[in-house]
Order: sequence, then C-alpha cells, then structure tokens
Amino acid sequence: MDKTFWFETRDTNDSWETILENPNRISGQALGGMIRDALLAAGWQQTDDEAVDPEDWGWYFFIRWDGHLCMVGVHQINQVEEEADFQTYCTTDWQEGGAFVERYDERKFWDKLLGKNKPSPESQKEIEKQFQKVLSSMQNLRNLRAEPSL
Repeated sequence: MDKTFWFETRDTNDSWETILENPNRISGQALGGMIRDALLAAGWQQTDDEAVDPEDWGWYFFIRWDGHLCMVGVHQINQVEEEADFQTYCTTDWQEGGAFVERYDERKFWDKLLGKNKPSPESQKEIEKQFQKVLSSMQNLRNLRAEPSL
C-alpha cells in the first residue's frame, strides 16, 4: 500500500452495537459498506466474502479489480469509548475518515521462494488510481486527499 486516502464523510454512522464489535471501538462498518457498493457499481467484482469485518485499526473487506484480489481498509477518526461519546458522534455532520486499498493476491510458497509471480509496483499504482477515481465520485465524501502511507 503506497497511499492512504483521507476525506470527510457524512451519513455513515454505525450503531452503538456495531461499534462495540470493533476491538478498539472504531466506527467505519457503514462507511466500508458504502465504499464497497460504490466500487461494485464502478465495475469492481465481489468476492465470496461480502462482509465488512472488524480489525484492531478499523474495518476491512475484500474485492477484486482486474482479476486482482484487493483488501480495502476503512475507518472514521473517532474512537467511541462510552455511550455518551456515541451521542456526540451521531450529531456530528461531517467526520474525518480514511481508506486504503492493497493488492492482496496470494502467491504459492514455491513462487515466493523462487521469486516468481511478484506483484508489480505498477499494478498497485493502477489499483490506487482506480480506487481514488471511485472515491472522488462519491457524494458522501468531500475534501479527498492522498498521502503516502507509513
């Protein structure tokens, strides 16, 4: 992953119960579903696993682009520790969010050992370019910017 895309988002609030599913109480499941739906509408392909699942840094899902398996990670910049924080979270109009896409093709053990079928840096750049194109077309996102990933 070369870039993280930052933006402001609205109308993507998770329920309190959904936030409790995340190990660090980070919202983003609704945002992940919205981005997944936008990617599918733009021609990306669904994988067998349709779920947006929790992770300790946010939420993620898998999707395919041009035959490549990709993992998309999303989160909103708010950690909701208490139910009182949740009420503030629900009344905020625009919230900071972030997303990334990473080529996730699996290589066989022998391919890795022998250095075969390495993903090209160009394919990751093209995937990020297409991902940014979809994000920039979404009505619930504004102030989209890309920054190098850590």
